Amino acid sequence: MDYFYSAAKPRSRGALWPIFAPALIVLEIVWMLRSLLRQTPPEIATHIEHLLAADSLEVQNEQQVFEAAFALKRGTGEFEDALIGALNAWAGCVRTLTFDRKAARLPHFQVIA
Repeated sequence: MDYFYSAAKPRSRGALWPIFAPALIVLEIVWMLRSLLRQTPPEIATHIEHLLAADSLEVQNEQQVFEAAFALKRGTGEFEDALIGALNAWAGCVRTLTFDRKAARLPHFQVIA
């Protein structure tokens, strides 16, 4: 995929390992799995878990991506919302304000009345 980047030095024959995948690319993968391939939330979460487990792939903010996949698997929220909340908490935010009542069920969120 054109979106993957690597900061590692080549090991052999120009191969770059590990491949670095920005968190935004994971969002694109989730969108593709949901919209184009019609995957269910648990299936999408499983695919994300496999990405995170791959030795040849380094995912940006891996813990936060995992938290978002876990929320999706549990059915407590959308991957995108859960990732926003997890990234904001990682950045030191006490809470993320939202108008989305469904997102407000996730950790790190507070609904704006």
